[in-house]
Amino acid sequence: MNKLTRSLIIISGILILMVLGTSYSWGVFLLPITSDTGWTRTEVSMAVSILLLTFSLFMPIGGFLEKKLGPRITVEIGAFFVGIGWILSSYSLSPLWLYLFYGLLVGIGTGFCYMPPISCGIKWFQNNKGFATGAILLGFGAGSAFLSPIITFVINLYGWRTTMAILGIVFSILIIILAQSLKNPDEEITLQNTKDSKANLSPLQMIKTLDFKIIFLTYIMAMFSAMLTTNHIVAILNNKNFSMIQSTLSLSFLSLSNGFGRILIGTISDFLGRKKITILLFIILGISIICLNFSNSLFIIYFLSILIGLCFGGFLAIYPAITSELFGNRDFSINYGIVFIGYGIGCFLGPIFGGYIFDLTKSYQSALILSGIIPLLGTIIIQFYYRKPKYEKY
Repeated sequence: MNKLTRSLIIISGILILMVLGTSYSWGVFLLPITSDTGWTRTEVSMAVSILLLTFSLFMPIGGFLEKKLGPRITVEIGAFFVGIGWILSSYSLSPLWLYLFYGLLVGIGTGFCYMPPISCGIKWFQNNKGFATGAILLGFGAGSAFLSPIITFVINLYGWRTTMAILGIVFSILIIILAQSLKNPDEEITLQNTKDSKANLSPLQMIKTLDFKIIFLTYIMAMFSAMLTTNHIVAILNNKNFSMIQSTLSLSFLSLSNGFGRILIGTISDFLGRKKITILLFIILGISIICLNFSNSLFIIYFLSILIGLCFGGFLAIYPAITSELFGNRDFSINYGIVFIGYGIGCFLGPIFGGYIFDLTKSYQSALILSGIIPLLGTIIIQFYYRKPKYEKY
């Protein structure tokens, strides 16, 4: 029975996060909305930035609900926000409405739905936390790749407003159905590997530790650099005089390796240890971004895009496992929700900074060099200040 439950949690988690991952598909709505309404691309693009920030800020609240109400009910509440947010977005008469309905409501729902599958996966897969988080998070990365063509097809048939309403109905029903498989294991199973006295810290205890400050800061650093590059990579290649097709293909390589990296890097970290792999990811990310700045070979740029994507996905698989190992499982859903705010800060600031530097200098060179140096500094911080738990493999 436990084996079946574990399998269902992984499958349900992947599918739930695939639905939530459509936030990365916002680009398919960009031209239809701007063409229909006359709103600028900046105004329409701001909606997804607000969603990602709201999503990260509401993760701790979702974690609190998960602890009090359980994973199933928390995801069902999130499904309501996701559904109503998409439906109301179809009635938007100004960008402000889009920010409120899509950015805020869908962002809140995403924050509530995102944590419970990951929390369940970590609790059921005590000895393979990297695999569990990586497999479930693969859904978030793959959602855009698989659902974008379908969403585009529906937009071409019915228009963007009707498509949003359809997605709201379908997504909410689908998430509620999948949520029925989510359940936490018995307490003794959850805590069987947390033997050290440092395990099971409350959120207040956690934020007072040096370990929290280190992983929170380095999460911001990792996402700042990774998201800056991801968000601007098409424009970066355009500036190097590559065609739009060639430039867009680099983003495709990056996105696919991002999804694949979540399960690959997460699984590898189960065997080699989180600290070693995290340091390696920071080194690879930093060097890859700096090399991207100076390279004019399309083949090398595609290779670097794959490496950057693998690092991006790897961070998202490793940081939940690190949070569990450092601070225990009892309050994991709240604790990682707080840590995840670092993700939101980095993802919000990185693209804005990259755009600001380009507007200022008409070049991405300074932005890329800085975003390459930042992960290398993160390597030093982790190496010298990050203490390994006595109760886990490092």
